[in-house]
Amino acid sequence: MELRNVTHRSPDGDKEQVLRFWSGEYAEATRSRLEAPWGSETYGLAAAFEAGRCIGTTSYTISPHRVGILSQVFTDADHRGRGVGRATISAAIATFRQQRTRAVYLASAKEWVRAIYRSVGFEFV
Repeated sequence: MELRNVTHRSPDGDKEQVLRFWSGEYAEATRSRLEAPWGSETYGLAAAFEAGRCIGTTSYTISPHRVGILSQVFTDADHRGRGVGRATISAAIATFRQQRTRAVYLASAKEWVRAIYRSVGFEFV
């Protein structure tokens, strides 16, 4: 498994691979963020690739005030239970640290994602 940050500067093939997980309005918002920056925020997806194919993602957004949002955790069904989600979340966290993010908001409606967040050290307040 290879981890890559996919941003608006990434090759089109990488962008298309991460977008295959998303549909509807959410896909359009993600696509537009991968086409060009949204103002002065930083946006990308920490993506896991295997044999050139994206097998999982976690998105990160960092505001100009260095406040982050962690969301869009998804792992291809054939690769679940193998640590892909934890790896992409950890890669996104590394980006937050590298960018000196002061706080991170977690976005998730699913308990399994919240369980992964807890397992990498996040606390819900």
